[in-house]
Amino acid sequence: MTLLPIAATVALTLLGLPAGPRADLSSDYSSDLRAGQDVAGLRERGFYALALEQAEALADPTDRAREVLEVLYHAGDLAGALRVGLAGLEAYPRDRLLLWRSARLATDLAAAPLALDLTGRLAREAELMEADSGVDASTALWWLDMSSRMEEEAASLNRLRDEQGAAKSRSLWAAVVGLAVLAGFAGWGIKCNGPAQQTGRARS
Repeated sequence: MTLLPIAATVALTLLGLPAGPRADLSSDYSSDLRAGQDVAGLRERGFYALALEQAEALADPTDRAREVLEVLYHAGDLAGALRVGLAGLEAYPRDRLLLWRSARLATDLAAAPLALDLTGRLAREAELMEADSGVDASTALWWLDMSSRMEEEAASLNRLRDEQGAAKSRSLWAAVVGLAVLAGFAGWGIKCNGPAQQTGRARS
């Protein structure tokens, strides 16, 4: 858990987000940037309610989704964080940070089909980055490697899910067959006892 804020910072850097306000930024963007820094500070100190309030007040909807997701994630509400990430992706389906965090959450929550979908989308975005001459090669490589590892993890999770489903199906089938065999033996026993009982009655 302690490495996650560092990982998020690295991802933000690789996304090309500015590290601090610049003189040519609009006042709204500068305000959002300062607010985002405030959110991170409050979150890191464990003031999640205040951090959430600050995050929800961000004007930019993408930044708002990212920051609310991070607050909920660090507060331990993984399902809530995933819902926020998915809602953000509905509006901004190619946002790499939302894809990355949402895919990670889906995998952690063992939502295999969703994890497969999100990691696949993230991998495609990474491939587009690699093909973009304007993107630094090391940045593109980082995203490619990371998305590849996440795809493998999601695929492994999906295989495990399929194996568990198959095992349950086999157990259910074995139970049905067992009951059918028992019912057959019971019926056979009744048939065998029937004539013997009737012979006994006739003799008496």
